[in-house]
Amino acid sequence: MPSSFAGRWSFLAFGFAFMFFSNFGQTPFVAVFGGEIRAAFGLSNGAWGAIYSIATLVSGLLITKVGGWIDTIALRRYALATIIGLCVATASAALAPNVVALVFAIFLLRFFGQGLMMHVAITAMAREFSGARGRAVAIATMGLPAGAAIFPAFGALMIALVGWQGGWAACAILCLVLVLPLALLLLRDHGRVTPSPPAAFSVWRFLAQKDMLLALPTLAATGFVTTAIAFHQVLIATSKGWPVALVATSFAAHGVASIIATLASGWLVDRIGSRWPALAFQMPMAAACFVLALSDAPMAIFVCMALLGVTVGASGPVTTLLLAEAYGVERLGAIRATAAAIMVVSTALSPVLFGVLVDWGAAVDTLIASLGVLTIAAMATLAASGLTRRAIEPV
Repeated sequence: MPSSFAGRWSFLAFGFAFMFFSNFGQTPFVAVFGGEIRAAFGLSNGAWGAIYSIATLVSGLLITKVGGWIDTIALRRYALATIIGLCVATASAALAPNVVALVFAIFLLRFFGQGLMMHVAITAMAREFSGARGRAVAIATMGLPAGAAIFPAFGALMIALVGWQGGWAACAILCLVLVLPLALLLLRDHGRVTPSPPAAFSVWRFLAQKDMLLALPTLAATGFVTTAIAFHQVLIATSKGWPVALVATSFAAHGVASIIATLASGWLVDRIGSRWPALAFQMPMAAACFVLALSDAPMAIFVCMALLGVTVGASGPVTTLLLAEAYGVERLGAIRATAAAIMVVSTALSPVLFGVLVDWGAAVDTLIASLGVLTIAAMATLAASGLTRRAIEPV
């Protein structure tokens, strides 16, 4: 292992742990509870998708503000506040008495779990390891697929043993007695110093730049496509005539492929930079959509999930390095928060859009193939962006 990591293994473990436990708010885990939640509150596919999307959308918009605070608040304090928020989120899901409370609980899960836990891990790695940034981000990012391979099965087990509300209560207890002490341990010698305030940053002027406008589809596409497929996994299985357990099992292939792609892409961007990997890392996702749309063979879901895993695994190292190389690291927290918000908003749109179109009679296979077409279009717009060609000054 490169000498750049010597003496900093606990910090790498912190990044991995935050990515791992972000799965409490990730779609594959929350979706496991979807059937029970819909039955408990009398929700249709479209209504459940709308609740999930609204909560996620608000989460994404808030991240643009709160995510930037990591540039001015000591990392240890910021990280511990994020974990406490995740404890509240999981407890809220367990105690939700009505649909309004459910929306609030899902918002908290998406904001603290999917949003801030990932944002803290990746931003911290990208800043700390300037000489091996790609590999550090890759090591941390491996926590996400590692958790994705375990959390859905854990959720299903909890539902079987203690019901869906009891399952979320167990998650809250785990956050309190495991995640919080672990973060205190791993950050015991790091992150006590408050960073110097960076230059002012305008989210809206940043997003209005031509280069960022052209990059937006790529930053959004991975979350949009993977969330649509993961969130509606039961619907896809039903339309294909597959047992639901088959789709749940296929997430193992997703996890393995994602881990391999994460390590490979981290090494690659440290060697050659992010330009060419950024232009190619979503090709497997486009292929995954076409495989799933065109085949009803049970093996297709395993091929699809493996290909999705390649893109998801490469996404963290490639996009983080792309932003760092284009804009520098002084305001990386605010820039990554903006990118995270784009990703979160994209994951808010696809569940409701997919669910409503299905409710209106659209064929599931047609919708999945359309996701592949959208991915190819996103790759084309990134190729036209200056992010893949030069350093850019953010505004």
